[in-house]
Formats: sequence, structure tokens, C-alpha cells
Amino acid sequence: MAKERPEDKLLKFQKQQRTKSSTPSSNTGNAGYTPKSYMRKQERPPSEKGTKEGYTRYTVIANKEQIRVAKAIAWFERKEIKHVIEEALDEYFQHFNLNKILKEYEAQEKRNL
Repeated sequence: MAKERPEDKLLKFQKQQRTKSSTPSSNTGNAGYTPKSYMRKQERPPSEKGTKEGYTRYTVIANKEQIRVAKAIAWFERKEIKHVIEEALDEYFQHFNLNKILKEYEAQEKRNL
């Protein structure tokens, strides 16, 4: 007999789970269990999936020429565009009193809730 492939094991497992969940007396508490779900640390928002810890996806509308320059700098420096943008933002942020701004911003957010 041929050795059972991992894909076949997974399909067999999923079929067993569907059978268990379709029987009314089955209340095992395994709702949402999949073979890999036990390995998950915790759910992350969709905008953070596939990113490093502390990073998220965020879409902005930007000037085409500025994007072209950022791409050119990234190419020239052999960096990713996200790192060039991050460095540019860090440089820009140095011109502000961030403690004061963030404190006021967070207070405003609490008032709007």
C-alpha cells in the first residue's frame, strides 16, 4: 500500500471534522480548529498580516513625482521603498514636539469616542 500523503491526511481530517460538527450531540469545544490553528499566536488585523511586528499596511495618496523619486532613491541605495519612506518620515518627525502632539491627539481621540 502506498504511503499516505500529507494532503490526503489533511483532507481526511477535515472530513472527520465536518462529520463531527454535523452531528447534533457533538459539542467538543473545537469550533474553528484546524490543524494549524493551534500554532497561531493570536489573531492580527488583516492590515498587519504578512508584516513584521509593529508594522501595518496603510494606503495614502501621494504625488507621482515624489513616489518616482522615492523609488529612484530606493534603487540607488539598494533599499526597499518602505525603508526610504520610513527614513523620510523619521527625518520629518524630528521637526516637531511629538510628545505634545501625541498627547493632544490621543485626548482628541478619547473625546470623539
